[in-house]
Amino acid sequence: MQETNANCVFLSLKQIDPEKIKKRFPMIYQTCLERGLDISKDNIPVAPAAHYFMGGIKTDTNGKTNIPCLYAAGECAALGVHGANRLASNSLLDGLVFGHRAALAAKSETSPASAKATPLSIFDGEGGGKFSRQRGVRNEELQRFKLIIKSVMWKGTGIERSAESLNNTAKMLAEVLARFDYQPVTKDEIEIKNMAQVASLITQAASDRHESRGAHYRSDFPKTDDKNWQRHLVYKKN
Repeated sequence: MQETNANCVFLSLKQIDPEKIKKRFPMIYQTCLERGLDISKDNIPVAPAAHYFMGGIKTDTNGKTNIPCLYAAGECAALGVHGANRLASNSLLDGLVFGHRAALAAKSETSPASAKATPLSIFDGEGGGKFSRQRGVRNEELQRFKLIIKSVMWKGTGIERSAESLNNTAKMLAEVLARFDYQPVTKDEIEIKNMAQVASLITQAASDRHESRGAHYRSDFPKTDDKNWQRHLVYKKN
């Protein structure tokens, strides 16, 4: 696709009996048909997509993190079930086993007293106020920042990355985070700031790892280096 400047490649199933395709891939067949594509006879456009997450939030075997009352399970967690490449059966195992453990652990931790949410007070920023709404980000800016994060992560920290692309991504994400140099209050503000922070951590880890492993491919370090990099990289806020 890069060599031909194309948006996709094409897959053809024309040599397979249409009834076999419908029986073997009923959901895919129906979904494509609803969008005007008959996979039993039409060329099928195919392009890479962000389908899974590898790495994630460090937890114990009950899904507990180092942040009070925060639990993680599934592909967002880093229990080592996935390794450097994600397998469908592994993610099902992770969600089923550790999702169940996390739910039980979280349930045992809650109490009527701890379950009560503490309301946030919003001040105008004068006289040492806790939150400043004057520094808030407008809705149109929030949507623009979300698109920026998605775009730079796909282009610079995506399927193929290098020191140059990762540095460019890091700079763009730093600019986004600089716009949130206050305590966000609204759901959208919190979501975008969290997205930018997680994206920055992923980019930092990809930049620090000078090798290619599993589905992580660096064009400037194409080989796997077990001597120096067969280990996890863990980042935390001091």
